[in-house]
Amino acid sequence: MNPVFSTIFLKISRWRTKRGALPIGPDSIPLPPEEFMELVSGRTDNPVEQFKWAGEVVLRMLDEEAMTKPGTSFLDVGCGCGRIARYLLSKPIASYTGFDRHPGMIRWCRDNLSRRAPHFEFQYHSLKSAYRNLDGHDGAQPAGDFTFPYQNESFDAILLASIFTHMPLEESAHYLKELQRVLRFEGKVLLSVFLTDGEPHSNGVDFYHNSRAFLKSVTEAGFVPKFREELKGHYWYTLSKPAQKQGT
Repeated sequence: MNPVFSTIFLKISRWRTKRGALPIGPDSIPLPPEEFMELVSGRTDNPVEQFKWAGEVVLRMLDEEAMTKPGTSFLDVGCGCGRIARYLLSKPIASYTGFDRHPGMIRWCRDNLSRRAPHFEFQYHSLKSAYRNLDGHDGAQPAGDFTFPYQNESFDAILLASIFTHMPLEESAHYLKELQRVLRFEGKVLLSVFLTDGEPHSNGVDFYHNSRAFLKSVTEAGFVPKFREELKGHYWYTLSKPAQKQGT
């Protein structure tokens, strides 16, 4: 392991020991309120099992794409109530940053996850979203005008789980450009999206993008897309940012 990362992990270990070594395994962390779990994973007869299943599935994909390896600087766009973060606490990543538009979920994550790991940060941003029809939270800023508050090339890996599924194409295209800006060269994005071969449509919350139009936005942003798999109507892709050309 890189000596710099070894130093980081040693500091984290000392911090956890000083704080009483709070457990970081996903089964040792309290579950969020049922209302939060249903908002991020959908209404089912067993919201706990659905919440856990969704987190484990995404973790598997992240591991297979080598997006949780030692030293990774990780960004979770639309982190919700830590559905994925709870599984990343025990991973050897260097840092985790998650942001969301739901203030209650961010408070829950800070109280239950950040205090277990000093390198996990959760940020609230007041953003408008079609999801207000479900959670009742009006945002102040349109997502299409939102500049991610991070320097260029800040992250090695970025996750958007069920984010573009609730955004119109114009907003998704803007986010893709921001992802390209804050991702490091040779980094990866893992995302899910609803796609159709026909006309795009929406019920006011879920947005189904025309496949060609969405992938055109991806390539125009400078990414190389790779289809991974389809799960319960969600199309999962990894986007790669090619290595920087010499002399640029």
